[in-house]
Amino acid sequence: SGRDVRTAEELVRMRRACREAAKILRLASELVKPGVTTDEIDAYVHELTIKAGGYPSPLGYRGFPKSVCTSVNEVICHGIPDDRPLRDGDIINLDVTIFLDGVHGDTNATYFAGTADEESQQLVRVTHECLMKGIEAVKPNRPISDIGRAIEQHADVYGYGVVRAYCGHGIGDVFHSGLQIPHYFVE
Repeated sequence: SGRDVRTAEELVRMRRACREAAKILRLASELVKPGVTTDEIDAYVHELTIKAGGYPSPLGYRGFPKSVCTSVNEVICHGIPDDRPLRDGDIINLDVTIFLDGVHGDTNATYFAGTADEESQQLVRVTHECLMKGIEAVKPNRPISDIGRAIEQHADVYGYGVVRAYCGHGIGDVFHSGLQIPHYFVE
C-alpha cells in the first residue's frame, strides 16, 4: 500500500535515497567476478548501507534473510545470496534498496562475472534496451500500458518473452507501494 503521489519534500528524500542506493550498487558491482560468493556481496552491501546511515530494505522484508537480492543466471529476481562462488560467464543482477531518511531508494543492474558468451551478452543488452524503451514510453497523459507495450514489442523482435509474474513497483515511505507497472502490454 502507500500513496502514489509524493510531496516535493518526499521527492527530495527519495532522490537522495536512490542516489545512495546507486552508489552502493556501483561499489558492490566491483566484487562481481568469478570465485566471489553472493554472500560476500551481501555482507559488503550491508556494511555500505549501514555506513551510509540507512537500513537495507530487503533485510527481514516478508522474511527475506539478506540485505541485497542477487539473482544469478536463470533466477528472475529476488535471488537470495548464498555461499556458491560465481563462475566465469555467470549473469548476476544486483538489486539494492536502502531505507534512508524515512523513504526507500531502489535500484538494480545486471553484470557478468568474468567473460560472458555472445548469447548472454545479447540477452543483457536487449533487456537493457527494453528498459530504456519503457522509460522513453513514459509521457504525460499516456496510459501506463504504453510502458509494457514498448518493452514487450522490443523483446519480441529478439524472440524473448517477458516475465508476467513480477512487475515494476512504486517506492516511497513503503518498500513496495500499490503502484504496479507491468513489463508487458495490458489493455
